[in-house]
Amino acid sequence: MVQLDRWVQGGSLAVMVICALVLVLWVKSTWRVSCRGLYQGSLAALGLMIILALWAVFGFEQLFLLFHLISFSNQFWILDPARDYLIMLFPEGFFYDVALFGFAAVMLQALVLGGVTFGILKYTGNKS
Repeated sequence: MVQLDRWVQGGSLAVMVICALVLVLWVKSTWRVSCRGLYQGSLAALGLMIILALWAVFGFEQLFLLFHLISFSNQFWILDPARDYLIMLFPEGFFYDVALFGFAAVMLQALVLGGVTFGILKYTGNKS
């Protein structure tokens, strides 16, 4: 799943760069609209990550359970701590830390993207 996440993130970055280049080079009249959309999208992503991070801090077990119910179509993710090495090597605290790190990483990316697009809109004279 981690490798899949890396591929999805890399693919999303590539699509975003290609779309930005197409908008800037060929559709010059609508790039401000796209920039405003990126800004609003970064705000939405930031808000969602804040909600999920707070959920993780105050109710990680419920969030963890919901994640697994959505992600897996079978019950093989339910492990026995007495005999399954995965849960012995990676206890709940590890997954809690990884979840918070993941939320923080997405929040940082949203802040950077939102800051850049806000700066572009402000510099070009368009209020966001």
